[in-house]
Amino acid sequence: MKRLSITALFGLGVLFGVMSLASARQNNPITSNEDPTSTADYLWVYNADNVSHSTGSVVAVVTNATYGIAIATVSTAQSATVAGVVAPDACAATSMCFIQIYGYNSGVKIGVANSLGDLLVASTTGEKAGIYTVASATGTANLNNGIFAVALEATTSSTTVKAFIRR
Repeated sequence: MKRLSITALFGLGVLFGVMSLASARQNNPITSNEDPTSTADYLWVYNADNVSHSTGSVVAVVTNATYGIAIATVSTAQSATVAGVVAPDACAATSMCFIQIYGYNSGVKIGVANSLGDLLVASTTGEKAGIYTVASATGTANLNNGIFAVALEATTSSTTVKAFIRR
């Protein structure tokens, strides 16, 4: 019987570990609507604002001389500059933090009542999402109009909404 050395076993362990990491993304099914780690992507970014952003806030992308790409408060409704949603934790003023750029989020701030399946866009209402409507589109040349997510539930007031971020 052939014995494997500790080095060989360690090598196999590293190999299988790397293979597991490489395939984790494609083999990680969504197990429930409440599992925020399933197929969610985050970016580590700099908050260029002098104000903090709470979890669920919709933020815009801006440039920063020191950090390059950064985030700030959305200033234009239907802007195509939406960077993502502050998650999983709040973002202090002028500091580094995570934003979610893809996947399920159970707490995207929204400034209006909405319906299931509504397309979410930037609004100028306190870091909250708005609803995309054809009437509010700014012309056929800009068909995307800053759409960054799809509402996965209906709400009856300005609150938070479960959404799928598709940036």
